[in-house]
Amino acid sequence: MDIEYFKKQIEEELDGADQYIRYAIEIKPMNIQWSKMFFDMSSAELEHASNLFKMFEEYISTLSRSYQEMPEYLEETRRKVIKHYTECTAKVKYIQSMYK
Repeated sequence: MDIEYFKKQIEEELDGADQYIRYAIEIKPMNIQWSKMFFDMSSAELEHASNLFKMFEEYISTLSRSYQEMPEYLEETRRKVIKHYTECTAKVKYIQSMYK
């Protein structure tokens, strides 16, 4: 497990959350039960992303204590993950609010 693992997993969970909420909205007029299941799966994926992000932050914190100065690729990856997580979480939560 390394920084790339967390980056990839967080991206996959956020992409899943986004796709599931879009399916929930699309199928809502045809099948409310399926729609609710997709909504719930979107919420679960968002929670997974949140848990992974917390682990990522702890991992980075631990890793940074190993260096006097954090290597640029680690710092760049950290910035990218934070940006992606922040933007995608906000987007999915907004779409989820539209669902209701």
